Amino acid sequence: MAQQPETVAVDGAELHYKNVGRGPALLAIGGAGAGVLEFRRIARRLAKEFRVISYDRRGTLQSTGRTDRAMDVGQESCDIVALLDTLEVRQAVVFATCGGASVGFDFIARYPNYVRAYVVHEPITIRILPDVDEQQAFFQGLCRLNERQGPVAAYMAWTNSIGLDSEPTFGRRSLARAKRDGDFVFSHQIMEMVEFMPDLAAIKEAGTCTVVAAGEGSLSGNYCYVRIARAMADTLGCALATFPGHHHAYEDRPDEFAQSLAETIHKFCPET
Repeated sequence: MAQQPETVAVDGAELHYKNVGRGPALLAIGGAGAGVLEFRRIARRLAKEFRVISYDRRGTLQSTGRTDRAMDVGQESCDIVALLDTLEVRQAVVFATCGGASVGFDFIARYPNYVRAYVVHEPITIRILPDVDEQQAFFQGLCRLNERQGPVAAYMAWTNSIGLDSEPTFGRRSLARAKRDGDFVFSHQIMEMVEFMPDLAAIKEAGTCTVVAAGEGSLSGNYCYVRIARAMADTLGCALATFPGHHHAYEDRPDEFAQSLAETIHKFCPET
C-alpha cells in the first residue's frame, strides 16, 4: 500500500500528491485552499476498497506553480491528466467538492475517457443560478474584504455566510491555511472557480455516471451551493444524493462521509 506523498512535474509546477490503498482509482479534488491534508481522514477510510489519490492544486499548500495570473481551469485539468498518467491510472472515479467542482466539471468535459464516474459535492458554480449577479457580488465582496482586512477575515465571512460557527469549524488548520494561501486564493482563484460555467452539453454527451451530492445539514438551508446542487442534478438529469453534515463534513465527520461516498459510488455507478 503506497503511503508516502510524492510530486509530479507539469507545466512549471511540482504537484504534491498522495496515493493510498488498492482497488478502483478514486481521485479527490479539493476546493479553494484544500488538498491532501483535508482529505487524509476520508482517504484512510476509503483505502480499504479504493486507490485514493489526493493532491494539492498548483500554487497552493505544498504544490508549486504560483503566479500572479488568474487561475486557468483548463490548466488544472491538464494537471490531473499528468498526475493520472504518472500513476498509470487509465480511469478514475472523480470526487470534487466546493470550488474543486469547477475543475472536476472541466476535466470530465475535456477528458471523459479518464473518468469512470463523477461525484460532485456542493459545487459553487454560480452561473447556473437565476440570482447569479447577487452571488457574484457576494464573492467579489469577499475578495475586496481580503484586500482590506486580509484572508482570515474573508474566510471567516465565507464560513459565517454558510451557517457555520466560525471558531470550532475553522480550527487551527484552516486558520493556518488562510494565513498561508488565503491571499492567493482570493486574489487569483475564487472568482475563476465560482464564475466557471461547465459545458453541461459535453458532460451529458459523454454519458459518464454523474451524481450530485449535498449534506443533510446543508439541505436544511438555502445556501447557494445547495441551490446549485439541485439545479445541476435537474439539468444533468442525475441523482441528488444526501451526504452527512455540512459543507466541510469530509473533515468534521470523516467516517460517515467516507461511508456515504462509497455507498453512493456503488449504488449509482455499480460498474465501478
